[in-house]
Amino acid sequence: MNNDRAPYPAHRLSQKKGVPKWIYFLLVLIGLSAIVYALVVNTSKPEPVAENNNNTVIQPEKPLRTIGQYKVLTSRAFFHNEPDEATRRTAYMVPSNDVVTGLDERNGFIYIEFTNNRGQTSKGWIKRNDLVPLEDWVAQAKEEKPEPRLTQEDINIQLNDARKLLENNQVKEALYIYNYLSEQEVPEAMYNYGNLGLQKKNEEVDCGKAFQLVEKASDKGYIPAKRTLGFLYLFADNTEILKINNYEQCTYDRNVFKGSKLLMEAVLAGDSTAKRLSEELNISSAPDSLEQQ
Repeated sequence: MNNDRAPYPAHRLSQKKGVPKWIYFLLVLIGLSAIVYALVVNTSKPEPVAENNNNTVIQPEKPLRTIGQYKVLTSRAFFHNEPDEATRRTAYMVPSNDVVTGLDERNGFIYIEFTNNRGQTSKGWIKRNDLVPLEDWVAQAKEEKPEPRLTQEDINIQLNDARKLLENNQVKEALYIYNYLSEQEVPEAMYNYGNLGLQKKNEEVDCGKAFQLVEKASDKGYIPAKRTLGFLYLFADNTEILKINNYEQCTYDRNVFKGSKLLMEAVLAGDSTAKRLSEELNISSAPDSLEQQ
């Protein structure tokens, strides 16, 4: 008899039915949708706005009102920082064709902001008595042109101011003074205003007008004008010499007789540059510069 027992019967694992594939696909889609939604929500949140810790509120300035238009009456209408005589500045305006607008009036002063044709702006208080309302100026002009109160002392002061401005290479500021004084037919101003035009440092006049101003100054006996005209007549066709002296921008007519005569008049009047020039001409050599020594 065979006592060997058969081994325990093996358990048969029950085989479950497989899950349909479309369910797995659906679960994957749901998971991806959740991830995408989370990303979209996080990125769509607005950034926090930084608080402005500056509590200073800048109030807009009260606009200035126009109280009238004026023209300069006196030979020098000084600017002031305040409507007070003690705050007078060195800057001033002179009579011209410019019309200035008054924006306020206090204590016998009118506040103006003026921009000239070169784009330079000046602000400050000017004495009421140094200005005349535009309507009064026009009314007077119909009868007779109101003449500014210009004394020889005023002329000398303004010419001295213009010289200092030129020395400091402030050509535009100097031209402002020379223009006004040349209209008053002051010889030195006429010469400098025209001479700077010949050297292309004055854009307000062309070569013809500039030469005429120098001629008028010469006719009035201004010695530097005689010297300059003499030089230009003698070296009219020498472009190299004209260029050395900054006169090459314009053309001139050579006239030895006129040039020699004007140069001799300047020499007899004591002009040292004209004397040196005439001496160099006698040895047939040209001067290096016309600058007054």
